[in-house]
Amino acid sequence: MLAAQYESFALPFIILLAVPLAILGALGMLLLRGLISDVFAQIGMVMLVGLASKNAILIVEFAEQLRHQGKSVADAAVEAAQIRLRPILMTSFRVHPRCATARIRERARARQPSPRSARPCSAG
Repeated sequence: MLAAQYESFALPFIILLAVPLAILGALGMLLLRGLISDVFAQIGMVMLVGLASKNAILIVEFAEQLRHQGKSVADAAVEAAQIRLRPILMTSFRVHPRCATARIRERARARQPSPRSARPCSAG
């Protein structure tokens, strides 16, 4: 489908390579920090796949527009990445604090005893 949209076989591969690289980076950071792959990490991976593919599509589209204006491949790629850098960073800086607060809340709930565990067991 992407090959039909871009009328090329090379451009969809650029987009498709962005997702495994993003996942590899996220898994590497989990290992580097010694964190486990829990539900929050997996939800983050799903979000990362969406963000990485969206950003890759937009960068490729901007680069293609610049190529049609007569710029070289390297110049078009660099300028498209520079144009998309600010929105990518704004999205990242907005998503990360929300995920961190959700993780902190979940850890706080896990430390509190549940109302059921406070009740004595009845033999019967």
